[in-house]
Amino acid sequence: MSIFTNTSIAGFLSGALCLLLLEAGAGLLFMSSFAQEEGNTEMTLGASSVPVGSRLWELAAEFSDLAGQTRRLHSLRGSVVLLNLWATWCPPCRAEMPSLENLWKRFHDRPDIAILCISDEVLVDVRSHPFPKTVAMPLYVFTSDVPAELTVPGLPTTFIFDREGRLVFKHTGMAQWDAPEVVAYLEELLNGQQGRRE
Repeated sequence: MSIFTNTSIAGFLSGALCLLLLEAGAGLLFMSSFAQEEGNTEMTLGASSVPVGSRLWELAAEFSDLAGQTRRLHSLRGSVVLLNLWATWCPPCRAEMPSLENLWKRFHDRPDIAILCISDEVLVDVRSHPFPKTVAMPLYVFTSDVPAELTVPGLPTTFIFDREGRLVFKHTGMAQWDAPEVVAYLEELLNGQQGRRE
């Protein structure tokens, strides 16, 4: 006797299709934000964004890798930084991690760019979770309070900071971070062609 019925299979398939359509729509919306109109370099900063004039390295925060080696945000001065806020309990965070890992693999040998995925969970909880064992790139946890400027209502949320430490991009939700548009934008920032994107 089968535990699966036509109704349960149809329900599962329709749910999977809805999820796939939602993810595709989110991806299209995200990629359209990189299709910058000519001459438009302004970025609308929300209330939870880093205030205009603040620099990433001015935010007082410490984070560590899963081995416990601690770093501070001020150590990132002069680098382009993609900072992804994530959690082990967040399915979209885990789903976008392969694209973040691909992006990290592309840039990890460059000292002037940092791809950081930081959780506000407790180190021991992240270390004991099975997910970190599935990625090769380093994952991090905050060892101090998360700066108020980086407090967000939803995960995953990703910030991109230019070499001057200015926020130039923010996105909440899942995205394809190894897309050619993202790579080209990071290359522009590395080459000093700074522009803000929505």
